[in-house]
Amino acid sequence: MSEPLLPCPFCGGEAVVTTKRWTNALGDVDYTARAACPRCSDIHRHVGDTEEEAIEKAIEAWNTRSESAGFCKSLYENGGCIWTMD
Repeated sequence: MSEPLLPCPFCGGEAVVTTKRWTNALGDVDYTARAACPRCSDIHRHVGDTEEEAIEKAIEAWNTRSESAGFCKSLYENGGCIWTMD
């Protein structure tokens, strides 16, 4: 069972998870899960071999932010921020 999504660290909005099933160039089926804030468009996207794996990775990334999230929140409050995934 996935852990619950935390609120967006930038705007406090409620995050949502969406998934997509796709076939890669080798014919293998993969899943992409995306944790996103519809309010400010912050996104974390992850690929997994199963839908559950992709969702778990996306939620973990969403809920685990680097220390730069505070700095990025400050930028958001003053006009915008582009979040990059390391």
